[in-house]
Amino acid sequence: SSNNNNKAKGGGSNNKSSVSGSEKKAKRGGGGNAKRGGGGKSKSNHSSSTSDDDDTQFRNQLLNQGHLIREMNSDGNCLFRSLSDQLYNDDGEEHGTVRSEICDYLERNKDEFQCFLLMNEDDEDIMNIDDYVEHMREHTTWGSDIEIVAASRKYKRGIKVFSTHYGSGVLRFVNHEDNNEQLLDDSFDLLLSYHGNDHYNSVRLIEAAVQRGKISFTNSKECKK
Repeated sequence: SSNNNNKAKGGGSNNKSSVSGSEKKAKRGGGGNAKRGGGGKSKSNHSSSTSDDDDTQFRNQLLNQGHLIREMNSDGNCLFRSLSDQLYNDDGEEHGTVRSEICDYLERNKDEFQCFLLMNEDDEDIMNIDDYVEHMREHTTWGSDIEIVAASRKYKRGIKVFSTHYGSGVLRFVNHEDNNEQLLDDSFDLLLSYHGNDHYNSVRLIEAAVQRGKISFTNSKECKK
């Protein structure tokens, strides 16, 4: 899904987060090549299309940049777990609450988000935003770029997603039309990593991770300090 590397679906760093032309190209499911994160799918297990070597290299690159990956459960809730960990420092425990809040935001702003849901001939058909949100409320339904955009607007935080799918290695989702201080200052950003085509993790700065007493190394093991 690297063919669309520089096209931000819903407010990447080079685009306004209002519904722009690039956003209208985002098919339902939202990510990478308009399907990142598998939006609309319900699965309990993820299977990455990225080799272990590639993923290890990606993790090491983040480590060298001062970022540590906090592993989230691969249970279909990983995007919401990652957002929960970023918001509440809870290792993803409040993922159900985060999912509900994001779905509520989508529901309240359905006219704005309807255009994200172009038909995808390779996926099941969800014709309108009401059906989409109803399905997204279900436990283990994969989140996507649409939910990342909604989360950025709901929580008024920029969201950076680190991924090998982007030429720069990172894409920032933000509503440039909102002058909120936390959105303008990227030090408030929520940090996520995206692995293969189907898994999100929470990303922490090394200093913050050490302060919490937990560090996630590239072998996914934790060590106490």
